[in-house]
Amino acid sequence: MRQTPYYVFDTDEFAKRAAMIRAALDCKGGRRIPLCFSIKANPFLLHRLPEGLDHVEVCSPGELEICIALGVKPECIIYSGVMKEKCDIERAVSYGAGILTCESIRHAALISEVMLERMPEGAHEAGLVEKKAQVILRLTSGNQFGMSLEDIEYIINFSQKIKVNTEADEAFNIYLGRNVDDLVNAVQNVLDINDQISKIESMQKEGQYSDEASQKKLSDIMEGLTKQKDFAKSKMKDAFEAGIGQMQGYQEQVSNAKADVGNRQIRLDLTKTRLTEQKTNFTDLKSQNEDIDLEEIVVTYTSAQLVYQAALSAASKVVQQTLLDFLG
Repeated sequence: MRQTPYYVFDTDEFAKRAAMIRAALDCKGGRRIPLCFSIKANPFLLHRLPEGLDHVEVCSPGELEICIALGVKPECIIYSGVMKEKCDIERAVSYGAGILTCESIRHAALISEVMLERMPEGAHEAGLVEKKAQVILRLTSGNQFGMSLEDIEYIINFSQKIKVNTEADEAFNIYLGRNVDDLVNAVQNVLDINDQISKIESMQKEGQYSDEASQKKLSDIMEGLTKQKDFAKSKMKDAFEAGIGQMQGYQEQVSNAKADVGNRQIRLDLTKTRLTEQKTNFTDLKSQNEDIDLEEIVVTYTSAQLVYQAALSAASKVVQQTLLDFLG
């Protein structure tokens, strides 16, 4: 009698091991490292996954359909697999898979194509934000899985739009001119009051204003100007204290813009290097296909023809019998 083997899963032990791994991975400071369960040959455990597991790795269309049938939360799914095609990516995205893995440059192109096709018609022209996909770029360890570091750098660089800020609005704030004008006006106000005070002081020394009434009037004016000067100097001090912080913020904005330009230059250099390599490779392939030595081809063809004729001649000499030899 033939017996059928079966497996018994201890879900309590499964939960203990998951908790042990979770405790080992959690770092001090509250940082949480996501813990993932890879289905492989154990889809039977999907309905009994312990708490603490963040993701479920799905490596094939069949495993994805099992997750859909069991109602696995789509945001928990990491859709992996080196052989996935566009239809598989479309199915995973339509279900709402949280993360997609990218195993090659071709995968990156397929994922981008699927996400662009899911945008409503006319959305791109209207300037609406494109729907984004969370993607894990898999770095190879030297085997057939994953991509080289150069391929990953190319994908990251190619997928980013490099905008040239021709108006420099990311470097210079529109309020910079107004803040500078406020500082200039505050200083000019103090200077104007000083000029008025100097004029009153000069009038007090003139003979035509030496009488008591004129001197009293000039003293009152001087007292008022002194108060205005003190107030203007206070306002100027406040303006400069605020202006120091504002100018530091503007300087930081310019520094960030300069750093951003540097990063864009690096990405442009990477793109240039990649395109140069591709041009060289395609040029070599074209040369191998088209730059054929005609004399060498003729000699090779003639030699092959001679060998073929010699083989036919040798075969005709070995087989001398005809149909007549088998009659009678």
